[in-house]
Amino acid sequence: MKGDNSGLYETENKQLKGIPGNNYTLEIITSDGSQYESDPVMMQEVPDIDTVYFEQVKHPRLENGLTYEDDWLNIQIDSHDSNKEVKYWRFEFEETWQVSMLTDRVVVQHSAGNAGDFTFERIEINDEKRDCWVTETSSTILLATTINSPVDEIKGFTVKSIGPGEARLHVGYSILVKQYSLSIDEYNFWKQLRDSNEKLGGIYSKAPSPVFGNITCCDGKTKALGYFAASAVKEKRLLIKSFEHNIKTVSAYQTCSYFDYSLPEWIPKSYFGTIAGTNTRVYSTGEFCADCRASGTNVKPGFWQ
Repeated sequence: MKGDNSGLYETENKQLKGIPGNNYTLEIITSDGSQYESDPVMMQEVPDIDTVYFEQVKHPRLENGLTYEDDWLNIQIDSHDSNKEVKYWRFEFEETWQVSMLTDRVVVQHSAGNAGDFTFERIEINDEKRDCWVTETSSTILLATTINSPVDEIKGFTVKSIGPGEARLHVGYSILVKQYSLSIDEYNFWKQLRDSNEKLGGIYSKAPSPVFGNITCCDGKTKALGYFAASAVKEKRLLIKSFEHNIKTVSAYQTCSYFDYSLPEWIPKSYFGTIAGTNTRVYSTGEFCADCRASGTNVKPGFWQ
């Protein structure tokens, strides 16, 4: 691999494709000529994900000395290796959810001096900014092992929990789960990295230490952070409609405020639409509340139903 100052590294062979069972070594040449090399790793095949599903669970919540129970939604997977070869697993996911601008019974303020000078209005907006889809990738390290399972089976592994008050489930939600197979060395690397970053405690906790992987500089002195791995990946998608669960949701735009009066030029404002049946223009103080494209795309994904 060769890289440039942007930090992007690409293989010199653009047609390179990993083959399960083969061994691979990563060689990197940085823009300043430094060379790095990984230990050889064997590319493992990975079984298919059996199923991705959701389950509603109760979470206790303490408020003002009283205990309440909230409904949460857990995204879970089942998986197994019928060949009993894969013992260590890692998961990633990509979430996509629909957001829809609120246009009925919108509170519109009509003057700056009187906080009570508002009415509920229906707003006419450009259809291109009405419905959008937001996509985010996972940032947590999700690991599992079947080393103690006689049937190499994963059951009910939770990859994502969504609680009340979330906008993700308000209209429609989809999650794409990705499954990787790991060697024991790679599993230990990810586990150390997760423990170092996600399990920090108070001021008396042990300070995190650098987590070094299987990549070293060819000068024999410089250590490199990171791990080179070769694994196939299997994916499975789940689509959840708003009527399929009982989680209390909110619109992404519930806290937005709108007005139709003039503001000083130095105060930012974004055009939202017009009050129905009039030419009165309505604004918000941020693009997010005026156009769904500020947070996503209005192009419906091909997997959306």
